[in-house]
Amino acid sequence: IPGVGRKTAERLIVDLREKMTALAASQVAEEPGVARDASLPSSNDDVRAQALSGLINLGYQRSAAEKAIDSVLHEDGEVTVESVLRRGLRKLARL
Repeated sequence: IPGVGRKTAERLIVDLREKMTALAASQVAEEPGVARDASLPSSNDDVRAQALSGLINLGYQRSAAEKAIDSVLHEDGEVTVESVLRRGLRKLARL
């Protein structure tokens, strides 16, 4: 994205991480009778949706963002929103 350098992108990721953590905590609090452990990884669908949303909010086209996220999820490695988003950004930067 023109005008968005490495530092700005990193700042956006940090800001999104804090908001996603707060959102996830509020959703868990709203679900009565459902005990969840925050240390357990999210399902791949949840991670995919959150990472995709992050890339779209950064201005990437949905189709390019979906290809990057799907490619990252098929690789071996950590499956957290942060790691998938970071690796997806790397793939999109190579294009």
